[in-house]
Amino acid sequence: MSTTLTYTGTLVVEACPTCGTEHAFPKALYNEAQRLKSRFSVWCPAGHQWHYLGETEAEKEKRLRRQTEDRLVAERARADGAEASLRATKGHVTRLRKRVLDGECPLCGQHLRDVARHVKRVHDKDTAETDDLA
Repeated sequence: MSTTLTYTGTLVVEACPTCGTEHAFPKALYNEAQRLKSRFSVWCPAGHQWHYLGETEAEKEKRLRRQTEDRLVAERARADGAEASLRATKGHVTRLRKRVLDGECPLCGQHLRDVARHVKRVHDKDTAETDDLA
């Protein structure tokens, strides 16, 4: 005696990864299996248990959030390093400016009345190298 089944829902057809037997299960069950991935097993008609591979949506969101937070921490560290470097450079510039204003040559430390004339006359070769870089 055969029985007729009337079903009005949506079925998803999948093949068993072990034996290849195609079988159908309700869309809601499929969605749950996709959502839970390896924590949700499906059984084929031949009795093989299998599950979908990969990470769940929640695991994916958690991983992406963690990656974003890691990038943020790295960018903050880079910015802090850049600010520290800027502060150090400003300190060097301030010290050099004060030395020059006090009449001291920034290259040799000699105290002079006309620092610009001294640098041009004595350190012309030294300043020519730095002019090429600018």
